[in-house]
Amino acid sequence: MINLFYSYIIAVLKKFIHKVIINDYYINIVLKSYNDINKFLTILKLHNQFQFSILTDIACVDFLNLKKLRFEINYILSSLVNKSRMIVTINCAETSLIESSINVHSSSNWLEREIWDLYGIFFFNHNDLRRILTDYGFNGYPLRKNFP
Repeated sequence: MINLFYSYIIAVLKKFIHKVIINDYYINIVLKSYNDINKFLTILKLHNQFQFSILTDIACVDFLNLKKLRFEINYILSSLVNKSRMIVTINCAETSLIESSINVHSSSNWLEREIWDLYGIFFFNHNDLRRILTDYGFNGYPLRKNFP
């Protein structure tokens, strides 16, 4: 059963939402467009009723069999005030330009650099997007499914 808190989030932000998955521990919201990620994260953080002020992690998944939107990026958020967790999901292609969320959550700096280094997804407006785990001269992106 959907609780009132999640219902309110969905009602307020429905213009951004493609799909909602709810379980006992968190809500997963899939956005219609990856271009809306910063607007969505900003509303979740600053809205008086939501207060998802902590970006816990950003995780990326490579679905090699999908041709158009091959990658899924999951932003994992926490609201201490509401004792809630949320996963915000965007889908993108390998050539998509995702806007950096550093201006919304400073903790995304390291996480976006990891995704850039290991998957090759570019975050524009990131002030220090460079390799973080592999050598600077390393060729390729080791966590892509088609990496040799």
